[in-house]
Amino acid sequence: QAASQRFLQKLCSQYSVCLLVLLEPMTDVGQLDIISRRLCFSRAQAFLEGKIWVLWSETLTLEFEEWGDQLVYMEATWVGTTLHFSAVNAKCTRVGRRALWRAIEEIAGRLDGPWMVVGDFNVISKAEERLGGAPPNLRNMEEFNDIVFNCRLSEVSFDGSAFTWTNGSLWQRLDRALVNEAWGKLFQTTKVS
Repeated sequence: QAASQRFLQKLCSQYSVCLLVLLEPMTDVGQLDIISRRLCFSRAQAFLEGKIWVLWSETLTLEFEEWGDQLVYMEATWVGTTLHFSAVNAKCTRVGRRALWRAIEEIAGRLDGPWMVVGDFNVISKAEERLGGAPPNLRNMEEFNDIVFNCRLSEVSFDGSAFTWTNGSLWQRLDRALVNEAWGKLFQTTKVS
């Protein structure tokens, strides 16, 4: 954990990070303020029973809304621009994720402006995002891809490992960032590393 914190300190300093979202921080929520100060953020809040931590600087004004137990929606005002973020920590089952899909559709339907949906979706979008184990479940992929299409989202390109999760015998790309057209026009060089 100390090595992870040093790595985050370096990244935050190097890139002047003003908003940091941590999914499944694997530490007690009582440590949030200590870690926030260590990473030089002036504000921090935990959501979804400590599964999502949001740390931010005073340069941002944030408003939050929890959507069920899998998504936190944020509206950020930064340098006179309003940006929309959704942090996702999806359930592991198709049935469990359906509430998340409904929440994303509802937000997309009422939203006007740049929006990024980022996190652990616990599902792959195509067979190539999985290595090992049983063949992927087509229905899981269809439901996820339908939401991405219906909400007019597109995946942000990435560099690094093709897989974001493993149990040692199965590798999958479960974590990703999706953006709407308004985000893509405003931030044309958005990239995930």
